Amino acid sequence: GECFSDLAHKSPELQQEFLFNAEAQRNLTKNGQQLLASLNFFVSSVNTIVNKTMEDSLLTVKQYEVARVEYDAYRTDLEYYAAGKDSEANQQKISETQISFNNKKAEFEKLRSDVQIKLKFLDENRV
Repeated sequence: GECFSDLAHKSPELQQEFLFNAEAQRNLTKNGQQLLASLNFFVSSVNTIVNKTMEDSLLTVKQYEVARVEYDAYRTDLEYYAAGKDSEANQQKISETQISFNNKKAEFEKLRSDVQIKLKFLDENRV
């Protein structure tokens, strides 16, 4: 832009064209910088989604799957002991299994909620 301004002062017959080109170059530079800033923000946002949000979501889904299997296992154990003989040892096993079952159920439900929230977030940020 400045180069065209200098040329406009040196060549009076082309002054109008050089001044027009100088202004066009200034506008191009200004708009190019705004575009570059917008693109950098977009790339940063996509990078965050791909490298952090998606990885975190996949990890949570894997933890959810493990919690579901453990929850089902404790539920099956609880049903097994409940169907067994009514002995002191069996009551002890039922009590222990019930505590573990309740803990795994709470973990399972928390992870299910986390997965739903993360999938909703990913859906809202589709590109």
